[in-house]
Amino acid sequence: MSHNEKKVVVVAGAMGYLGKAIVREFDKQGYTVALIYLSTSIEDVNGFLEELHHAHHKAYQCDISHVLDFQKVWKSVEEELGFPVCAIDASGKEPIRKKIIDVSFNDVENYINASFESSYVFLTESAKFFKEKRSGIIVGITTVGVIKQEAVKSMGAYIISKFATQGLLTLLHEELHEYGVSVFSVAPGLLPGGLNSSFPKAFFDIFLSRSETKKMATAEDVASVISTLCIQKDKNRKLTIPVAFEYIL
Repeated sequence: MSHNEKKVVVVAGAMGYLGKAIVREFDKQGYTVALIYLSTSIEDVNGFLEELHHAHHKAYQCDISHVLDFQKVWKSVEEELGFPVCAIDASGKEPIRKKIIDVSFNDVENYINASFESSYVFLTESAKFFKEKRSGIIVGITTVGVIKQEAVKSMGAYIISKFATQGLLTLLHEELHEYGVSVFSVAPGLLPGGLNSSFPKAFFDIFLSRSETKKMATAEDVASVISTLCIQKDKNRKLTIPVAFEYIL
C-alpha cells in the first residue's frame, strides 16, 4: 500500500472529459477518489471504475446544485472512504458559442443557473467542511480567459460564468487562508476534447498556427497540475495557475 492510499479526494464532474483525466491521475498517485457524477449511466460509471488501477474508489450520483443532496454525499464519503483532503470542481456545461451581444439576458441567466450554481454549492459547501477541520485543499477549474484577454473570443455566457467562479475562488482564498485551507483556480486554455470535441481537427490546426507557442495543453496536463497542488500542499502558491501552453503568460 502506498503512503497516499488512504487519502481521499472528491471530484465533481468526475465522468466528464477533464474529470476522468483527474480521476486517472489521482488513481495513479494511489489516492482514493470519490467520483461525483450527475447523469452518466451506471453502466458507464462502473465501466470507468473497472479501468482504474485500484478498487477502492467509489462513485456517487448527485446534483451538486442541491445543497442538502451534496451535504449527504459528503457525509457518505466521510463514513465510507474517510475525510477528503482535496475537493475538485471539474463540472461544466457546454459553452454558448456566440458573441455576448447576440445572447439574451435570459440565456445568460439560464446558463449561469445551470453551471455556476453547481460550482457555487460544491465549492462553498466543501469550504465549510474544510474550515471546520482547519485543513483541506479546494480546486476550481476556470479558464485562461480570466487572465488572458485574448482567450475570451466567442465564448459568451461561458466566460461570464467562469469569471464568477474566479471571483468566488478569490473570496474563498482570502477567507479560508487563516483556517489552513488552500484554494486554487486552475485555468486551462483551449483543450482538444470535452466541451470542444465537436470542433474539427482543422480548427485546432488553424488555432495552433496562430498561437504564440504552437503548443496546446491536454486534459492530462491539467490533471497533473491539480494533483501537484493537492499533493504538495504549498500554501504559499498563488491563487490562479494557468495551464495554457498556446500563450506566453
